[in-house]
Amino acid sequence: LSSWYEDSGLPPDWVITLSENGWTTNEIGFEWIQHFEKHTRSYTTGIYHLLILDSHESHISVKFQQHC
Repeated sequence: LSSWYEDSGLPPDWVITLSENGWTTNEIGFEWIQHFEKHTRSYTTGIYHLLILDSHESHISVKFQQHC
């Protein structure tokens, strides 16, 4: 629903991604993990990040796992 993000007062540096049916896809999940890594890299000590996810298909796709 566009009312969730249009004129909602969300911070201007937040990123919103839409899909045709409103559900997360494997491609959106992959784009998200790349975005997460890019924006958390500078806060990391060493080479590891800890990210706890549910088992949604977009979080366990081969492309997503290979990136991690």
